Amino acid sequence: MIASIIAQAWPYLLGLMALVGLYLRGRHNGVVKAHRDTLERYQKTRKAMDDVEAGDDPDAARRWLRERGK
Repeated sequence: MIASIIAQAWPYLLGLMALVGLYLRGRHNGVVKAHRDTLERYQKTRKAMDDVEAGDDPDAARRWLRERGK
C-alpha cells in the first residue's frame, strides 16, 4: 500500500523539489547581485574620492564629502 502511494507520488515530489531548488537559486542570485552592486558603488565612490584634488584645504574636502551623495 505504501509502495503504491510512493510510486504514484514521486513525480509530484520531484516537481516540488525542482520548484524549491529554483526558488533557492533565485534567492542566492539576488543576494549575490545585491552584494556586487554594493561593491560597485563603493568602487565608484572610492575612485571619485581618490581623483579629487583636495589640496591643503580640509574644508573643501569635507564639503565634497557632504555633497557627493546629492
